[in-house]
Parts: sequence; structure tokens; C-alpha cells
Amino acid sequence: MADNNANVATSRNRWSEQVETVIAQEIIKNYDVLFGPMTGCGALKIREVRRRGWEAVANVLNCQFSTYKRAGSEVKKKYYNMKDKTKTKNDEMRRPGTGGGPRVKEFTIPEGILLQHFGDSASVAGVPNAIDTDAPEGASINII
Repeated sequence: MADNNANVATSRNRWSEQVETVIAQEIIKNYDVLFGPMTGCGALKIREVRRRGWEAVANVLNCQFSTYKRAGSEVKKKYYNMKDKTKTKNDEMRRPGTGGGPRVKEFTIPEGILLQHFGDSASVAGVPNAIDTDAPEGASINII
């Protein structure tokens, strides 16, 4: 009986690609509320506004996929995990390792959506015209 409960708990935490796609689309739709600067009279605290934004994303997700009810905090954590995974995969594709291991898999649909939205940010694309500190000593460095 304990094994059945373990299987239920494990399967509950699975996120399908369709669910991740909806999360990515809703995050982009509500980006200003979740991450943008807050202005106004301050009737509500920023933390409360953002919590309600995450709950709104979770409600959209729960309406479309009624199998599991997700809380705003779960969706927030999943988003940050998706973003981190996308950035890591993008970095590995741009600068492959030298170990000769397996090639990095192509981007999934939600990863592609996030990469398209964040593609120009410095955290994903790097800093333009930056100096590479791994350049060999004595190599000429052009500063623009």
C-alpha cells in the first residue's frame, strides 16, 4: 500500500509539455504584473500583487488541466526551473563542452517560447562587446 501512495505522489508532480507551454504563454502575457516595476498609490503591497498574479496563472492552468490543482507557488517554482533549464541548454548549445558527451537535445516548445521571449536579455544572450577573460595572455583585445 505504501508503494501505491509513492506512485501517486510521484505522478502528481509530473508536468507535461502542454502544461509547461500554457505556463510559458501565461507568464509572458502577465509579465508586467509578475516582474515589472510597480507604480501607483500603494494600496496593495507589491508582494500581494505578484502573489495574485501567480494565482491567476495557476487558475488558468487549473481550468485547462483539471487533473491536478496547482497553487501559485508551485507554478512560480516550475517557471523558475523551466527558465533555468532553458538558459542552461541555450548556453550548452552556444558553447558545447569538450568532453565529447552526448549532444544537447533540441529545445522543447515551452523552452522555445521562453527563449524567444528572453532571447535578447543579457542573462540569456550574454553581454554584447564584453571582454572574454579566458582569452590567452598576450592576445590583442579590441575594446569598442
